[in-house]
Amino acid sequence: FHSPLFSSVWLCYTGMIALYGALRLWERGGRGLEEASIDSGLLYLPFGGGWLFAYTLNLQVMDFSPLIVLLTAVHFHYSAFLIPIFNGMLGRKLKKKGLLYAAVTWLIMLSPLFIAVGISFSKTIDVFAV
Repeated sequence: FHSPLFSSVWLCYTGMIALYGALRLWERGGRGLEEASIDSGLLYLPFGGGWLFAYTLNLQVMDFSPLIVLLTAVHFHYSAFLIPIFNGMLGRKLKKKGLLYAAVTWLIMLSPLFIAVGISFSKTIDVFAV
């Protein structure tokens, strides 16, 4: 749906979701890795909203084609939002969370950031992050 009005409303909505994620993180003081994973998904969401907004306004972001701008919006909505939330909910259900869960959780929380940096600046970082 290619509408700047819709995407601006969506951007505001995703911003409010991120504020909720920041509030959750602040109230807990960062404790609970599974909850931090959920919070990271909530905090990443407005990046997807921002990229969608840029796409609908046909903004030139760096030297990215419109298709890359749209795919970046999709990337942040799915891999950066849904996967950390799914992982956090899985962590809530696990009876025993060991070192493997902690390592995978940290990778899940940090990989969207590294993938974005890699796509923007370094193919080596991108390949490593993916």
